[in-house]
Amino acid sequence: MPSLSRGTGGATGSSKAKCYDRLLAGKPVSLTLQVLREIRERKGTNTRLDRVEQRVGAVGQRVGGVELRIEGVGRRQTETEVRLAIELVAVAKAVGEVRDLLRDRLDDRARVD
Repeated sequence: MPSLSRGTGGATGSSKAKCYDRLLAGKPVSLTLQVLREIRERKGTNTRLDRVEQRVGAVGQRVGGVELRIEGVGRRQTETEVRLAIELVAVAKAVGEVRDLLRDRLDDRARVD
């Protein structure tokens, strides 16, 4: 059987895998053992990928919640802007009425004097 170079252990990082790797260090590795190690490493990779997918899913849910809150803030901001515009028009109208009253009173005063 061919002698294959040894890795540093499984991708899972388990203590059993590291212990086995230390015991077999420098010894020839059978093809079966090499295949089993690759399966172990891939399984660890798949486990990590599953965890990453779960985290990505959780982040996606949080992003969806943030989007809903942003939409709510945008809606409230628009409502506030409409209320402010209405009040601004009312204030402008009141200022115009006060101006007209002052103008009329000054005209009356000039006639009386």
